[in-house]
Amino acid sequence: MRGESKSISYAEGGVASRKARAQVLRDPLWGDIRIPDARILATAPMARLQHIRQLGPTSVVYPGAVHTRLNHCLGVFAVASRLLASIKPGEQTREDRAFLHAALLHDVGHFPYTHALKQLIVREHEALGADAILANEELCRYLEEADVDPLLVAEIIDTERPASYACTPLYRGFLSGALDPDKLDYLNRDAYFSGVPYGVQDVDAIFRYLVLHDDKLVVKEKGRSLLEQIIFSKYMMYQHVYWHPRVRSATAMVQKGILSAMKAGELTEEDMYAWTDTDLLRQEHSRVLSGFVAELDAMRLYESLALSEDTARELCVREGARDPWARFAFEDALAEELGLQKGALIYDVPEPIHFEVPELLVGSEVLAYDGFMQGQTIEAMSHGLRKARIYIDPCVENYPDKERIAAAIKALS
Repeated sequence: MRGESKSISYAEGGVASRKARAQVLRDPLWGDIRIPDARILATAPMARLQHIRQLGPTSVVYPGAVHTRLNHCLGVFAVASRLLASIKPGEQTREDRAFLHAALLHDVGHFPYTHALKQLIVREHEALGADAILANEELCRYLEEADVDPLLVAEIIDTERPASYACTPLYRGFLSGALDPDKLDYLNRDAYFSGVPYGVQDVDAIFRYLVLHDDKLVVKEKGRSLLEQIIFSKYMMYQHVYWHPRVRSATAMVQKGILSAMKAGELTEEDMYAWTDTDLLRQEHSRVLSGFVAELDAMRLYESLALSEDTARELCVREGARDPWARFAFEDALAEELGLQKGALIYDVPEPIHFEVPELLVGSEVLAYDGFMQGQTIEAMSHGLRKARIYIDPCVENYPDKERIAAAIKALS
């Protein structure tokens, strides 16, 4: 990494007295990334992201996947800058700068350990991030010095927040859409550090066919194949990386430990809002969570039990499948039914996944995408990815077979 700076003043008094300075950071994907004010990276909300891995436990399968949320945020800023230069060439407006800062700060409210906590926390990380931005006086001051309204930055990030600016919906569409900078960075970045080819996208080619039409981002008809590639790439990354069975096992073990700690009154949801991965994995005051963390450190993951297709389908759609507390109760009841100790099983069901499809610009008319990746195909892809599993403690000597598991589940229905 190399840095270039200007207008630096190191007066006595330390960091608080420094003036705004630009800095160039070198990224393995996007090359030089020029950050207009490097002080923002040192604020508490951004510094926290250095200690949250982008893909959490994925390194148990892909050891190179140890990049951080901060790396990703810098990448999203770089891609957002390219997007803006492509669709709105010319001098940046105050609102454009707010969008770029929203891209840089979009994950400041993210949970630790990738999405292990997503189903356990009621509030969305975008809402937590918007609150964190507005609550940090130092960060707000830096934004205001750049002639950026922190409120507009928060509104662009948190789509549920009431819009006080007329331009808010436009920039929300830039940051969170079918071809947004977030997706274009994480697919490329996660593929790069995982060492797989599935997520690689030609961002420059995509932007050649992306246009702003009636305040909406649409794809020229000639860019149809690039759009389809993104959809399929997302599918492949979920299939082989994000939802790899061993990655799901590690994630489910952390969820189990956290739920156990919350049930015992050792943790609350609010405790986890500001956590980093280190905070999560060093909860020594929670005996159960510490036990699961020790197993992860030793690479002793729970193992996936063989299930019949009918059993797997039933587990995916049964009542309470999307409720972590309902799954928590069911897995202990299933363990008892199978004659196993409490805590020996984990019932894992991934959350539903969506594939966003933008509209196409055909001549001067905007039309719905009508290619093969729509309707039943998209539904089949989404359905095929969501595989319910039962994981078992590897210390159990005799694993139950498909028939015993099916009979036990039927007895609990």
